[in-house]
Amino acid sequence: MRKFKCPYIILFFIVFLFSCNETSNYEKNSNINSQPIDTIIEIQDTHVENIYFNVPTPMETAYILKKAGAIYDFSLPLDPNKAQNDYTSEEQALLLGLYGSDLNYTIVSSKNQETMFYLNSTKILGEKLGLGNILNEEVKERVENNINSKDSMQVIISDLFWKVEMSLKDDDRESISALIIAGGWIEGLYIATQISNQMQGNQEIKSIICQQKYSSRSVLELLKNKRVSSHTFETVIEPLEEINSAFAMLELEDKTIKNNDNLSSGTLLINDDVISDVRLIIEQIRTDITH
Repeated sequence: MRKFKCPYIILFFIVFLFSCNETSNYEKNSNINSQPIDTIIEIQDTHVENIYFNVPTPMETAYILKKAGAIYDFSLPLDPNKAQNDYTSEEQALLLGLYGSDLNYTIVSSKNQETMFYLNSTKILGEKLGLGNILNEEVKERVENNINSKDSMQVIISDLFWKVEMSLKDDDRESISALIIAGGWIEGLYIATQISNQMQGNQEIKSIICQQKYSSRSVLELLKNKRVSSHTFETVIEPLEEINSAFAMLELEDKTIKNNDNLSSGTLLINDDVISDVRLIIEQIRTDITH
C-alpha cells in the first residue's frame, strides 16, 4: 500500500545516480563490475526499485497509524524548539527528516497549531541547510491558507519535500538527502513503537512495526552507500544494523514468498520481544540525534 509516494519518489533517482558513481556493498556482493553494462543497469534499476517501494513516506505512516486506532499524543513529536540549537549539517538533515514525520503526524491528526510549529521548525532547519529558497514564507502562507484541507496539505507537503530533494540532488548533496529520508523513517518508527507500547493490545500497530523489517534493510543500505561522518556511523548506522538484526528474528507466515532480490517477504508473525528491542534501539538513535 503506497498512496503517498511523492515526497520520496526522488529516492529512486538519488540511489540510481549514486550507484553509478560509488562502489556499493550490493555491487561488491554481486560482482557487478564484471557484468555487461545493460545487465548492470537492469540489476541497479530492480534493486533501487525495491528500496523505493520498501520505504514508507511519513504521510503514509501517519495515515496507517491513525487508521489502526492511534490517538494523537502530544508527547511523542520532537520539541519543535530544538531546531534552533546548534547541530552539524548531518544532524540537521536527520532532524529535518524527524520534523517531516512530526509535521505529517500533526496534519493527519488535524492539529493545526502544532502543524504550524513543525512547519516553522522545518523552515529553520531548511535555512541552515541552504534550502531557504524552498522552505520559505510562501510555503508557510500556502499552509496557513489550506490548513483545514488534508488533501491540499498533502499536495503542499509532498511538493515541498520533492523540491528539497531535487535541490539537494542538483547540488550533489545526496548524502544529506539520504539522511533526511532516514530521519523521517526513524521518527515514524519511533512514534509507532511508542504508540504500540501504550496500546499493547493493538495487533494492527504491532503488525505495522514488524513489516518495517523490509524498509529497515532498505534504509540501512541507502545510508551505507553514502559518505557520512564517524559520529553518524556510530550513532545511526550501527544501531540500525542492530535493528535489522532484531527484525531478522521475525518469522514469516508463508516462507515461500520471494521478492525481486530473492529475499523472503510477506506477512510476518508478530513478536513482542522484537518490537520491544526495536523500540529501545530507536529511542537511543533518536536521543543521540537530538542530544
